[in-house]
Amino acid sequence: MPSPSDSSSVASASGSRGWSDSRRGMSGRGPGGARLLLYLGLCHLGLGAMVLAFSFTSMAFTSSARVRQSCPFWAGFFVVASGIVGIISWRKPLTLVVSLFMLLSAVCVILSLAGSMLSCQNAQMVKSMLTCQVEHGLCVCCAPTHPCSITEEETLVLYLNADCHSVRHQLKDLLFSACGLSILSTIICTLSTVTCSIHIFSLDLIHLLAPHRSRSVNPECTTPQDAFLTNIMDFEEFVPPIPPTPYYPPEYTCSSETDAQRYQASI
Repeated sequence: MPSPSDSSSVASASGSRGWSDSRRGMSGRGPGGARLLLYLGLCHLGLGAMVLAFSFTSMAFTSSARVRQSCPFWAGFFVVASGIVGIISWRKPLTLVVSLFMLLSAVCVILSLAGSMLSCQNAQMVKSMLTCQVEHGLCVCCAPTHPCSITEEETLVLYLNADCHSVRHQLKDLLFSACGLSILSTIICTLSTVTCSIHIFSLDLIHLLAPHRSRSVNPECTTPQDAFLTNIMDFEEFVPPIPPTPYYPPEYTCSSETDAQRYQASI
């Protein structure tokens, strides 16, 4: 029958084994775990690169400040940066790195949502400008109800390539593509934020529940590796007891014996 000290050592070893298994799952070597962070980081990189590509290509078609400012290249930069941090969190699944990935993903949700609204709005504006004419080597497009002039604020100025209408259609397709990619980035970044929150919460939960779960482990199911881990943990967590106060027996001298004899003689 195992002694209480053996049972406590087995419980601490089982708790350390459960903690090491959870850390192994977080490091990506187990099923799931931080491997999901790798996939999300790669999605961030791909989506951010495509948003940047479509945004800068759209800016190359026009000189209108309204369209150029609506291109969500600023959101693409943050999505790419969060993807890099996500890959780092897969390689080094530290709580600080995962928290940084969660923070950047939350920021990307806001920026991508704003970028999708702006790009979709301006794509609809470009689609509605059906009247185009050439002025000073530039394509000037406007709505049918507005006069087309390069000095008007509500006109769209495009760089002439082959045909004004073909350039306008290409710009419209680019802006709609940037809008769709921004919406997809919003969804992926939201998923990344939730995933990182679950990872951080699970680590805190393991810290809280691992000692309680280790008490219900069968003491007979032990291995030499568990015993070795137990000795290490006991050595690290050992607190030396406070030594008792020293006991000194009373000293008997010659004077004390003489006084005792005199007292007996007087009696």
